[in-house]
Amino acid sequence: MAGQNDLGSKSQRIRNPMLVLGLIQAAAGLYTLYLGLGMLTDISSLVKSGQNPAAWISLFFGVVIALNGLVFSGAGLLKCLSLTVGRHDPKSLATDMENPGENQLHITYKAADLAEMLNSRMNKTFVEPRCWVESLCYTLFRSMFFLPPPYRNILQGCVSAIINTLVLLCGYGALVFLVDTSLVGQGSPVLAVNLCALFFGARMVFLWRRAFVADRNRVAAPDNLRIRYFTLNIAYALAVPAFLGGLFTLVSVPADGVFRECVDVFNAFPWISWFWAFALIPLLITLPILFLTWCKTLEYDLKTEVTERIEDWQESVHPDELFSAIDNKAMAGRRFRETPNRVYSRSVPGLQSHSSESKGEFFGYTVQETQPECIPSGQHPAFVCVKFLLGLAAGIVTVLTYSKLAAFAQGFTHNWNGAFDSISGQSLAGTALTLVLLLISAKMLWDAAGLFYSELKFSSLMIYYKNNGTYTTSTVTVGSSVYDSHRSENTVVRSSFHQWLIISRIISATFVGRGFARLDGARFVMEMHGDPATANAFLGDLRSFLDSFSVIADVAGSGADSRKASGITRMNADAQACAKIARDNAEVAVTPAAVVPPIDSEISYVPQGSGETADGQDILADAGAPVVRD
Repeated sequence: MAGQNDLGSKSQRIRNPMLVLGLIQAAAGLYTLYLGLGMLTDISSLVKSGQNPAAWISLFFGVVIALNGLVFSGAGLLKCLSLTVGRHDPKSLATDMENPGENQLHITYKAADLAEMLNSRMNKTFVEPRCWVESLCYTLFRSMFFLPPPYRNILQGCVSAIINTLVLLCGYGALVFLVDTSLVGQGSPVLAVNLCALFFGARMVFLWRRAFVADRNRVAAPDNLRIRYFTLNIAYALAVPAFLGGLFTLVSVPADGVFRECVDVFNAFPWISWFWAFALIPLLITLPILFLTWCKTLEYDLKTEVTERIEDWQESVHPDELFSAIDNKAMAGRRFRETPNRVYSRSVPGLQSHSSESKGEFFGYTVQETQPECIPSGQHPAFVCVKFLLGLAAGIVTVLTYSKLAAFAQGFTHNWNGAFDSISGQSLAGTALTLVLLLISAKMLWDAAGLFYSELKFSSLMIYYKNNGTYTTSTVTVGSSVYDSHRSENTVVRSSFHQWLIISRIISATFVGRGFARLDGARFVMEMHGDPATANAFLGDLRSFLDSFSVIADVAGSGADSRKASGITRMNADAQACAKIARDNAEVAVTPAAVVPPIDSEISYVPQGSGETADGQDILADAGAPVVRD
């Protein structure tokens, strides 16, 4: 869900997939609200006619129906609202190091799982069968097994409910066989069969209610697939017929009296017909669900392909600089709508020196994903049609349920005389069973339709980059002459990179939830496709960075520094030129060895600027030039 200050002008605009189902649910809720308000308006006429008990009953049912209408219409209108998509929606696949405030509740994978999926070319979304029911589903519906977990869970829930229903039917058939052969239930065989049908019908309600609970974030196997669940159901299917058969074998119903009249009224109701209705109608609802699940298998291209590049480079660059180039150049240019990429793992390579400080090794890796982009599902026209009919059937059954309840309540309140008889009792039981069957059918249809309407698909780029190798360090010094006024001393790292790049274009699926955190559900990786062009461009970006990388520090990048350095260089050149002229003049003015005076000769020096000798003769003499006297 978009958090505070998480929205921007370049956020995604995702069409709400629940719009059609929300309109159907809102319409059904508004009609239900109309029925409830209609019952409330009849209360005044009942009070004026002196039917106060009937007025209270009408008030109770009117409030119940109106409240359910408000709930349905509110839930439908909430489904119709636009999706609020933040810059960190949808959910990350693993813990995002760049978004530490993200809710960790429905994160499906770990960073190590994603790295293993890319390295091993496998998809951890699809797990092996964990129980015998999943093995049976894998055998019967092999292609349907490779679907997002919510679809797989509802399919396995249906299979579990079918198996448990067959177990109950076998228990019921065993009791009927024993009663027909007069082995058990001689006292009241019809009562034993009817009570068994009642108990097994109630059990089926709970079985099918749990089968269609579509948990959008469940990854583990549902509880109704465990062996303990089937064991309890088998024990129930055996214990009820055995108890009823033994009870009515030992106990006989009295031939007359109030208890006998109640038994006759109970036996007059068609319990067996209702038992078969509770067994078969949910089975019919599973048919469109199986069809929609089969259509979903046609939408996914179950591949686990990647593009792998292994490169060996030798460059004079620190390994940290290469990893900085990945974030700042290679991955930054591949953002979707300028949304920050998801960083699931990052290990910056640190230099581990050997015995010598100038040699060592390094290792680093990173796992990143670009912002997922919503893509169309490409649904089959038959899938769209059946999905719409499933939602429409859910709305119609809901309207029928509350219409039946409102009609019964109005008829009962207007015709009830304050007494009960067998006819009114059977009518009440039939209405109650009808409402229960309609309610459970409506809930199954709403859950199934809501699941198939809520799917969203996203496309994103995931990379795994690992870099290890060795390095050597050396010192490069420029401008070390005694006449240089500036110098540059640099420590150069010569690195040998062994790079391993794996890139995959993944297709992931998530399901829009209820309430306001509608994109906070788990996201599942469904497809993995190779992308050679992106892999080559990724390495090209790194190569261009290395080609433009400067190793030795210089002042050429700044105009002011360049002018100052040029002035210092000219000054050093002038100083060296003056020193050279002085040395050359001194060598020319020295007297040759042939005219060097004897040791006892007197030598005197003429001060600089003097043009005469000591005895008054004019001579040309340089400053400090020796003068020989005899």
